Amino acid sequence: MPNADVPVYALRVPLLVARDGLRVREDVLYTNAKGEDHERSRKRSEAALVKVRDIMPGVLEPNEAVLYIFKCQAPLSAFEQFMLGWHAYFLTATTLVLTNLRLMHFSVDSRGNWTQTLKTARWGDISEAKIKGLLNRMLRLKYANGKKENYWRIQRKDAKKVKDILAAVMPASRSEATTAEGMTSLCPDCRASLTPGVYRCNQCGLAFRDEKTLLKWTLLMPGGGYLYAKIC
Repeated sequence: MPNADVPVYALRVPLLVARDGLRVREDVLYTNAKGEDHERSRKRSEAALVKVRDIMPGVLEPNEAVLYIFKCQAPLSAFEQFMLGWHAYFLTATTLVLTNLRLMHFSVDSRGNWTQTLKTARWGDISEAKIKGLLNRMLRLKYANGKKENYWRIQRKDAKKVKDILAAVMPASRSEATTAEGMTSLCPDCRASLTPGVYRCNQCGLAFRDEKTLLKWTLLMPGGGYLYAKIC
């Protein structure tokens, strides 16, 4: 697996520091698309981290460090985007955190505040990850279980950073696949991994929205599943 000090930029020495209970890579998190120190990038990343800082310490592993954080939209079909219109931006608002070990998905509101949905995928469980598109840049993921997802509306400056990070962590994770073989949901209270099809955390007992109702909302209206998960 990639170490916390995995090199990302050839001309930058990995700089691993502790900030407010988190281990972060300053040479990646606080630099521009070329890996150069950039004050605006630093402020933007720090502002995004503030929104998830209370959650992250309970999620990060001892040998894990934050490489990058950015906003985008969660996977949604073209038909659902068309039918939902501008509501799609609200319903699929997401903050992605990239570490040396995995990708973390935090569903957020319009202000970037966490809305209690947390999912993660180990790099070893992602068989393919690419940045695609010119006007609408997307992070295309293919998991070991065959499932595919596209995170969309990624800013140009973020797309370049993500591409460099993927080039650094993916090759070192090829043999690190887990039994999950894809994205795993975590309990928002105790951070334990949740079992698909089980709507109560096995560790702390927290109850969740059930798949049957989610399906009803999805059939009722395009994007209804996101609406149910976000506001019900």
